[in-house]
Amino acid sequence: MIATAHPWRRVALLILLASVASLSLVAGCGEDPEPDPAAAAATAPMPTGSPIALKQDNAAVRLGFGDMPLMTGHSSLQFISDAFSTAVLEVQVIDERKAQEFNPTDVKDNPAVVQAKKRTEELLDEIDEAIAADGVADFDRYVLVIDLFRVNSRWLVRWDGVKIRDIDEDGAYGLDREDMRTEEKKIILDAIAEAADRKPLTHVVIGAAIERLELVNPEDFGNFVSFYGEVYDAIKERWPDLLVSPGLNWDRFETEIAALYTPGGTVGEVTFAHIRAAWMEIGEALFDKADFLGLQAEPEPSTYAGDPAMLPDSQYALLAEIQGDRPVVWYSVNWPVTSGAEKVTQRDYLRRFLELNAGNDIDLISWRGVRDFGPDDCPRTTALGGPRSDCAAGIFSDSLAKNKLSDEFESTLLP
Repeated sequence: MIATAHPWRRVALLILLASVASLSLVAGCGEDPEPDPAAAAATAPMPTGSPIALKQDNAAVRLGFGDMPLMTGHSSLQFISDAFSTAVLEVQVIDERKAQEFNPTDVKDNPAVVQAKKRTEELLDEIDEAIAADGVADFDRYVLVIDLFRVNSRWLVRWDGVKIRDIDEDGAYGLDREDMRTEEKKIILDAIAEAADRKPLTHVVIGAAIERLELVNPEDFGNFVSFYGEVYDAIKERWPDLLVSPGLNWDRFETEIAALYTPGGTVGEVTFAHIRAAWMEIGEALFDKADFLGLQAEPEPSTYAGDPAMLPDSQYALLAEIQGDRPVVWYSVNWPVTSGAEKVTQRDYLRRFLELNAGNDIDLISWRGVRDFGPDDCPRTTALGGPRSDCAAGIFSDSLAKNKLSDEFESTLLP
């Protein structure tokens, strides 16, 4: 097995961080101290230049099942077609809702569960039918996000359908198993083929918010890194022009992951030196093979007193240093709220997000969803342990009514 995050390496990094602090103190005692590169590396960078402008060529919309049929014959479909040139499609390798309906021992062989290609096909059918019915323009390009596990961030559904909290090998997703790696790679390639055969597919993200594996089981995170490398090579062999990246929630990386490098392991202790240390060990390994930086932005509101204005200026500034010639694709952006009444806060976060990305090379920015969950989807999601905030992550309300957030997109993207 391969593991990229070992406790002894974290201890070494903590010693390095302590050395940085000591060097800074020593430098402060003398006359005209020599610049210390280690101390400078611990300093949080600040955004440079103008805020990112949200434009039609860099704004994407994330479409889910049921979105397009609901919008058919509605003015929101025309708005989506006019305002966004790129569609982001997210599908799961494991459908957690279906997995709960079957005996776990039967799940692996049940095509209703392990069939990302089928769900990709269904989603593309919805898009084509809505476009044909309303005569609106198709999207210029498509991004496919393939999520290995979803809904409840506190437990995972493994490839063979067993919930981690119900098995002895607690925390193990299963990517150490060769049979899982082989079959899951085939599932991913089949889903990509379905999208690439039908649409102008330009980007693929393998594993959404994959940093969660590091929080559940560091060894299995290492297993994913090696698995992703195999999938990357297989994609490039078949589709050499397709751009590929893993997926990471940057806000969780800067808090919960960086907290693993603090003495007490808490978010409140995190300094920028800890964020840099986390990137050196975890981020660099994860994005070693990546044509772009596939990132999700979803801060935990309680960390910032529920106010987007409290996000530090350095929240996304490190990206300008580490991206090199790889642009950033924000495949999912959201400020979690629990009701439509808080859409003004999401609007304020969108504005702050664009401001804090100044200096970054941004290819795409996609909001979390096109509409809020309806009265049927929301109870199903929360019953599986998904956060209530997932229900209110759309640009429009569940009835497609406009709000402060959709007004912001419309005023920004349309003349």
